[in-house]
Amino acid sequence: LVLYEQNELQLARKPLESALTLNPKDSRTPLYLGLVSESLGETARAAELYRRAIQLEPDAAQPQVETCLIA
Repeated sequence: LVLYEQNELQLARKPLESALTLNPKDSRTPLYLGLVSESLGETARAAELYRRAIQLEPDAAQPQVETCLIA
């Protein structure tokens, strides 16, 4: 998250991809990885990740908002 906030998007991606593999049930990881992907212009991947976050935690507002913003 720190790397994302510092706009080090390529560096932020790798640990998030690892975290997604290590803990696939954590809804925050696909959300954060979606934010990174969206910032890199990968909107289809971001939307997929936001949907995954919503599936894991249906009541979470941020992934729903992010999905609407890129739709």
